Amino acid sequence: PPARFSPPPPPPAVAARQQKASAKVEPPSRAQLWRLALANGVPFVGFGFADNVIMILAGDAIDKSIGVTLGISTLAAAGFGNLLSDVVGIGAGDVIDRYSEKIIGKPKTKALSLEQLALRSCRIVKTWATIIGITVGCLLGMAPLLFLGEKKELYFTKEEMALYESALRPYGVSPDNFFAMMRKSNWRTLQPGEALVRAGESMDRIVLVATGSVDSYETAPDGSLKRLYRYRAKRDIARPQDSTVNSFQVPIRGCVIGGTALLDPSVRAQPYPSTALAAEPARVVEFSYGALRSAMDENPAIEAAILNVLYFDLVEGLRRRGQYDYAAKEAARKATGGPVAPRKLPTIMQEDVRVTMYELIMRVALADGVVHSAEREFLAKYQMENAITDEEHIASLAANGWTAAQWDAGVQEGQLEGGTAAIKSAIPDLLTQAGIKSRLTTDRGKDKK
Repeated sequence: PPARFSPPPPPPAVAARQQKASAKVEPPSRAQLWRLALANGVPFVGFGFADNVIMILAGDAIDKSIGVTLGISTLAAAGFGNLLSDVVGIGAGDVIDRYSEKIIGKPKTKALSLEQLALRSCRIVKTWATIIGITVGCLLGMAPLLFLGEKKELYFTKEEMALYESALRPYGVSPDNFFAMMRKSNWRTLQPGEALVRAGESMDRIVLVATGSVDSYETAPDGSLKRLYRYRAKRDIARPQDSTVNSFQVPIRGCVIGGTALLDPSVRAQPYPSTALAAEPARVVEFSYGALRSAMDENPAIEAAILNVLYFDLVEGLRRRGQYDYAAKEAARKATGGPVAPRKLPTIMQEDVRVTMYELIMRVALADGVVHSAEREFLAKYQMENAITDEEHIASLAANGWTAAQWDAGVQEGQLEGGTAAIKSAIPDLLTQAGIKSRLTTDRGKDKK
């Protein structure tokens, strides 16, 4: 029979190690375990400290510079800072190890053998020393947070700042909220006669006129365009209109185009009822409906401000319409040589509804629990033009749950029930009263039929 194969004996060195391993391993002493903990924990204090310090300082610098320019989030800036921290950490590893050895000093105990390092007690000490070291290092590395500002600086162009000061700041929009809005917008330049939207087209965006003006037209049966009203930038309302406008001028609807979609999203499916053409060189800010709606849902302050702009533009348009109608009658009288028509107050509504309308306007102004400067100025102008007495003013405050003292202070603790719902419910009726053609009033008319 063939001889059975037997493996050759191991070399003497290997046999000696196997015999040594089979013998009982001497457990490490307390001093050796302490030395092992320091050897593993101290370097990780340095690694954790360097990692967090570099990440925080680099992330903050990126957030305030490149982050503002590119519009990236704070978390993205922190990610780039962490990337830089890891790259630097690779190069700094040897330096940290050398300084750790100097801190620990030369060993005064016998070095642990490989067999001893493989023991469970040594593995536990190494693991916990590493965890404690990295934790202490990271906490110490957060020290720069004590000296860095809590918020990054906000940078606006002159154009953005002018838009903010004229259209949104008076209604309580903070710089932070405005900054978030502008990151979701698109600036566009319109030349005279350029169409922003034409009748019959879909309109799935909200447009804010920043400078210049845009006229809205309806199409007559003969195909010609009849001017209905003008959208004008808030900052330009006080500027004299151009010579193409009649002496009594056209009504100014406001500075927001397509805003009715924010009140009733279903109107987005309807064709836009009029044609909007630039009356002069204009700069507009366009928001996609989804982006602006998302910003309004995330931040009630933005929603309240946008709806306030829509509402007070409509009420101001009603007030001006009374002035325009009076100016038109005066122009006709002068042309025909007729008698002077007495101008009656109130200019935009009858006596029996002036207080009711004042209460409605005040309800919208007080909806967010704060009286902003633009709201106070508007109500004061309305009060003067419609002969609202102090008693009627105080009664209107009481009807909305406010006192005269709270009105003077400009703030009420808590918020009134309804909030922006009060504004949403009031705007459709104002559109109808003003005779403004919009997708919202068209839809309401169909419902009535």
